[in-house]
Amino acid sequence: MANVTLDRLSKTYANGYVAVRELNLEVSDGEFLILVGPSGCGKTTALRMVAGLETITSGELRVGGKRVNETSPKERNIAMVFQNYALYPHMTVAENIGFALKLQKLSKDQIEAKVKEAAAKLSLTEYLDRKPAQLSGGQRQRVAMGRALVRDPAVFLMDEPLSNLDAKLRVQMRAEVSRIQRALGTATIYVTHDQVEAMTMGDRVAVMNGGILQQIDTPSALYNSPKNLFVAAFIGSPSMNLYHATIAGDLTNLTIGSQKLALSPGLLKKHSTLTEYRDRKVIVGIRPEDLALNSSSQEATNRLRVKVDISEVLGSEILAHFQIEATSVKVEGETPEEDKLDEIQLDNPGNKYARGVARLSPDLDVTAGSYIDLTVNIEKLHFFDPDSGDAI
Repeated sequence: MANVTLDRLSKTYANGYVAVRELNLEVSDGEFLILVGPSGCGKTTALRMVAGLETITSGELRVGGKRVNETSPKERNIAMVFQNYALYPHMTVAENIGFALKLQKLSKDQIEAKVKEAAAKLSLTEYLDRKPAQLSGGQRQRVAMGRALVRDPAVFLMDEPLSNLDAKLRVQMRAEVSRIQRALGTATIYVTHDQVEAMTMGDRVAVMNGGILQQIDTPSALYNSPKNLFVAAFIGSPSMNLYHATIAGDLTNLTIGSQKLALSPGLLKKHSTLTEYRDRKVIVGIRPEDLALNSSSQEATNRLRVKVDISEVLGSEILAHFQIEATSVKVEGETPEEDKLDEIQLDNPGNKYARGVARLSPDLDVTAGSYIDLTVNIEKLHFFDPDSGDAI
């Protein structure tokens, strides 16, 4: 086992495209680190540089404290699990798992012992004589993991290993991969574009965008204290509601569209630098679960009136998609197609109305087309500078 250090690692292609820019990461022995971000953010390129499948333009890569920039992939003692499994269809499960050991010229008995040990850990013992075509997607992925496991690598690399599975199997395999990684205690770097996958599996999560590391922290810290707009919008499902707003000069309230929310002393203490934004615009973030259907006994100062577009009844909760009088916020990474979707869905296209989502109790009656009052958990509001996008 070994730790992995990415010291200002960069990758620039011949056409000048910078895929990864000065990436700094430290992965400790036994740690499960997730690299997450949208397509094209540089996460897979970073993983491939660690594996030795991409040359490093600048910076230093160290495994177990040793520089490995110029070391060949097979000499790095790193095992990689790919998205497409890459199994040999004509070989049995046992032959696939033991193939790398055969190349290392281990004895037949040694290979058999290691294959059986790996198969037991991955619940594959009864499938050792089968061909990949006779296995389910989850079983094939476990065979791919077994092939990496028998090598006793210092580091595991996983590139979107669950993306080819159906939704139910992905949930099962998330737990399975986490269990196996913790049992092995091997440093693991896992790449995914699925932020739910990232939040449920990783010890720490590194969020990337445009080849740049945005924030690295525990899942709960990323969720509760995003450092910028991109992390705030990317982490969380449904995504954080983000609107342009104005802070009152006396710091008593916050205006969203024509509606006001009272700012509490506790909130102002938590976000002490809001004092620098008197009579200034900010971006306010509201998590869907920090909105609740208002009752008449609740303070009017904490209400936002919205129009329900769609009510998704999910059994354990209702996701109420709504329109609100506010100026919408476009976060880097949104596509023109998403902009067009905004125009189609809103009653009054443009900046006057914006979309939002509230996570509500399943026993409520929330119908499409109705107007409702949502109570905001004021203490949980997030604030961002509208120019820099940094958290306030």
